[in-house]
Amino acid sequence: ALPEYDPAACEPVSVNALPNSQIENFVSAAQAHPDRIGLQCLAAWMRLEMGWIRRGGDYVDFSGDDAFQEFDYHIKAAWDLTKDIDAQSVNSPLVAEIRYRCKAAGGATGLADLEKAHAEWVALDPKNMEAFSLHGMFLLPRWYGSYDAVADAAQTACAAHHTNTGLASYAATYLGAIELDHAAMIGLNLGLFKDGLLDMTERAKNPSAALNAVCARLYDICTRTYAITGKGEEKQIVAHKKVLKIILKKFIRQGMGTVTPAIWEPRWSELEVPYLLAEAFEDEIIAGQHVYLDHMGATISQP
Repeated sequence: ALPEYDPAACEPVSVNALPNSQIENFVSAAQAHPDRIGLQCLAAWMRLEMGWIRRGGDYVDFSGDDAFQEFDYHIKAAWDLTKDIDAQSVNSPLVAEIRYRCKAAGGATGLADLEKAHAEWVALDPKNMEAFSLHGMFLLPRWYGSYDAVADAAQTACAAHHTNTGLASYAATYLGAIELDHAAMIGLNLGLFKDGLLDMTERAKNPSAALNAVCARLYDICTRTYAITGKGEEKQIVAHKKVLKIILKKFIRQGMGTVTPAIWEPRWSELEVPYLLAEAFEDEIIAGQHVYLDHMGATISQP
């Protein structure tokens, strides 16, 4: 429908470039079968996607009134599709997730309302790290919370879910926050974060895919630059990013096996990924050694 659309650009897309009719089939199917929860969820998800496309994504610098009006229209439509479904009684984490995403996109009356929606989602899907990561992002000052709120949520999640997920929920909460706002790093416990990332990858259903995803997100954090007002904050953030780069390098050297380029996209293209990974083996490559990555991990050999 829109082959030139670049999600990484985070630019608002108007109805002229991508008409609402592109998702009409999903909406019509849901309306024709109101008793089928799956169809309601699918249509609601299409509404959410279209809403963020209209607004321009999380990182957009500027969106006009028309973009926000379209955004609000689709988010409200997504909410209407699932608002009467009791996620708990039908045991549907997807319904709970959609309801949370609708609340986070502007439907929440405040932080307490958002926290309630998040608790309902996590109760049905406590091992879903995306639930914690997304919540960490929406707890930033630009949304519903503060840096202290991010720190509190990370500690609370860790205490509540340590038995099942270790420190993974702590790391996931902060991962979502620091991706969008580097100032959130100031309250980050790097030791807990590193161990949490390990728990996140080792306890995942697919550890290899999870490691690819974690490394891609860490690399994105390490390479992005943000304007920081305070000199003291800037020094702390620079120091934290250096440690994150060390963690990333260690993960790639000691844990990376099968590389999944699709997980690194759209931020990094398939052609770029080998060069990004090669930075972790810079000394060996400069020395003329060969590095092979496969399902057995990294193998280094002489030329």
